[in-house]
Amino acid sequence: MEGEGDMAEPSSVENLRRGYKAFADNDVETLSEIIPENAVWHVPGRSPVAGDYRGRDAIFSYFMKLAEASGGTFKAELVHALGDDQYSVALQHTTATVKGKDLDSFDVL
Repeated sequence: MEGEGDMAEPSSVENLRRGYKAFADNDVETLSEIIPENAVWHVPGRSPVAGDYRGRDAIFSYFMKLAEASGGTFKAELVHALGDDQYSVALQHTTATVKGKDLDSFDVL
């Protein structure tokens, strides 16, 4: 449709895109700007990294656990994002190799 691409992207989606790029680039400064100090990151399941990570430092510690467990192979690629000015949702393609086993999944965050 004409004019469909003229709308500006919501701020939450812009931040999501910035965050994925910063994560891929190991840009801690930008991640620190995006992730609030009092944020909580919930990782469901029963894996060794499952649980609630409270605060930016704890979240960064979680990111380090992912890197260490995967020998640096963990990748999170933003496939699609949608949202409004407050909330956003991401379709993420996740790949990693852990203990010789390959992970290749699509996740909604």
